[in-house]
Amino acid sequence: MKASQRGYTLVELITVIILLGVIGTFTFNYIGFGTRIYSDTVGRERITGEGRFAVNRLTIELKNALPRSIQVFDDGRCIEFLPVIASGQYVDIALPSQPTNQFIVVPPLSSTALSPGQHLFVFAENPAQVYAGTSPRRKTIGTPATTSAGLPAGLFAINFVESEVFETQSTGRRFYVTENPVQWCFDASTGELVRRAGHALTSAGSVAIAAPSQERMATGLANEAGEPVFSVAAPTLNRNSLVIIDFRFTRPGTGEFMQLAHEVFLPNVP
Repeated sequence: MKASQRGYTLVELITVIILLGVIGTFTFNYIGFGTRIYSDTVGRERITGEGRFAVNRLTIELKNALPRSIQVFDDGRCIEFLPVIASGQYVDIALPSQPTNQFIVVPPLSSTALSPGQHLFVFAENPAQVYAGTSPRRKTIGTPATTSAGLPAGLFAINFVESEVFETQSTGRRFYVTENPVQWCFDASTGELVRRAGHALTSAGSVAIAAPSQERMATGLANEAGEPVFSVAAPTLNRNSLVIIDFRFTRPGTGEFMQLAHEVFLPNVP
């Protein structure tokens, strides 16, 4: 007698289909959740890395800026400063009481560090004395430092385009030589942080400048009105100047917010 053959019942088939569907759903969600975690991590790392690069680069440049040359404008969206390329001490200087004196400097300044058109400052105490159209504490170098007859060995004389008379002495007989200004500006329309360089000193403090060099340093910034990207705390008797950097990033398509704040202490020795 043949044994009877029995297949799946409809209830068993439906049960198997439901179980497979539940297992598939959980598997898909698990894989999707892991993918989202990976994608979010990569996105956050990109923003963090980009922000950290911009902060580190700007910090290095601010540390090398002419003391008291840092100014913030455009409601905290732009910061500007003069990069120092050489500094040293002078032996003699032309003053209103001694207008015939030469500007004599001592080593370790190298004559190769100077070139015509660069700016030399003596005791500039505020941005107005740095960026003014004409400043009695700023001169434009006409010829690089050269040895002059009658000077002891190792001393150099620097000639200027303008009158060589400075307004006052530096308490430490200190001078600084700088290039033209550098700007870091936040463009609210694109969310980009842009570095501009090479523009003339007379264009300082202006957003609409024709800078020969423009570089994009970061993207995705979303600082709103009342959230300055840059601010400066004035120096006091017991504290140097302080630049406050406040980058507020958003991830495209997610609206996720990330804030990167940093403080840069600057020397207070003009």
